[in-house]
Amino acid sequence: MAKSGTRRSLVLGTAAAAGLSASAAGAAETAHAPDATADLAAELKAMRLEMRKLTAERYIRDQLYRYQEAVNRADFAEMERFFGDAKIATVSAANADELHGVVLGGKRFADGFKQSVRFYDGIPRVQYCASNAIVQFNDAADKATCHAYYFIFQSVGDFDYRKGVQTGEFPLQVIGCGRYLDTYVQADGVWKMTEREIYSDLSGDYSHHMAMSPSTSAKGQGLDPQRASGGLKPKVQTGKVSALRPPT
Repeated sequence: MAKSGTRRSLVLGTAAAAGLSASAAGAAETAHAPDATADLAAELKAMRLEMRKLTAERYIRDQLYRYQEAVNRADFAEMERFFGDAKIATVSAANADELHGVVLGGKRFADGFKQSVRFYDGIPRVQYCASNAIVQFNDAADKATCHAYYFIFQSVGDFDYRKGVQTGEFPLQVIGCGRYLDTYVQADGVWKMTEREIYSDLSGDYSHHMAMSPSTSAKGQGLDPQRASGGLKPKVQTGKVSALRPPT
């Protein structure tokens, strides 16, 4: 309304400066009305699109952090809900076309997590954290990607402040970090994840976190133990390939 009033004032002011009567100014305003209406409709459409994006971005970021919380608390039901029917694949950071351990669906992922992770009194004693989340949309705003970094901290034991020493067998440290690329689609007003690519860029000592590799073969033949001295020996990743890309 304010913008419409501004347009009217400009029209009337221009007409007065040209020595036109109020009726002539009104006629000039009417002549511009179709263009003004079209401009306003386009602006409203753009605003609605941006609001849809903002709402979706908030939801997608929230889902990202809820997943981290589910892992930290060993909430298997939430893991299953988070992934739904999505495809989860570990991607070689040196070759973006090379997939390792494709898992189909949250149920299989949660089951694999139960079997492959070491638990201490029912929890894995890890802190998965996510940051640098970038959400991008296609032109229609019905498909989105979320690129984010993850960091994994672990400690088995606590720090004794009286003695000034670490108790337990594994002091607090970063054991791994990398990136997620999540793909979402919207259907009937609901955003749903369809795929997660996990880029494992830097690996530390996973021996107290993983009992076996959580990856499954592409043919879906179950968990494949990969044991080494002291536990799992993660693959070395170079991190040369960026996972940041908009949806197509």
